[in-house]
Amino acid sequence: MEFIAFNFFSILESIAFFMFVLVLFRFQLKYYIIQIISSAVILSQTSYYLRAQFDMDQVSYVSILLMFLLFWLLFKVQLFYSVLMAVTGFLYTAVLQSTQMLAFVSLGLMEYDQIQPFSSEAYLHQCLFFILTLAICALLSYKRIGFTFIPYNDHVPVKLKGLNLIIAGLLVITIIAVNMYTNFYSHGNEHLYNISFFILILILAGLLLLIVRREIHD
Repeated sequence: MEFIAFNFFSILESIAFFMFVLVLFRFQLKYYIIQIISSAVILSQTSYYLRAQFDMDQVSYVSILLMFLLFWLLFKVQLFYSVLMAVTGFLYTAVLQSTQMLAFVSLGLMEYDQIQPFSSEAYLHQCLFFILTLAICALLSYKRIGFTFIPYNDHVPVKLKGLNLIIAGLLVITIIAVNMYTNFYSHGNEHLYNISFFILILILAGLLLLIVRREIHD
């Protein structure tokens, strides 16, 4: 039963992740339904076995690497842009789920240590994340908000210089910051976790600003 529950809510969370990233970068969802579902199942299964079989609570590096590979190999996005999409989506997920968590804790509905893998509280957060992301995707699509500079195939060469080089540097910083964020949470360090959460917000804002500049540059 634990296996079924974990994978069900994890798949919902992963579907929401891929939908948000694709909508943000103006990919047509109807052409990627099979890739979205397949990728969600792969992410869910990987997360389950890392946590249940290998007792790994911190899977951020593995998740980002797997997301990148899925965008690159399954969605056929160019290598550099696959990293950008994976990291942007992971940042969005971390920020939104942390906001949910802070809201629940501030309202006294639950404590930090209650939100653990395989718990009903974690499943509630994943379900809420799915619903909120669907609403955000609908709003982005309705308002035609998003970025179009990423090509729909992996054959377009990318020069790693200028703005692209700055974005690449920020992506590396982001991966390090995300690992610190998950480390503080898994060790129950609430104060440092909150600080790292606000750092992630600043990084996400900076990354989106660079993406906007990249869009205008094109």
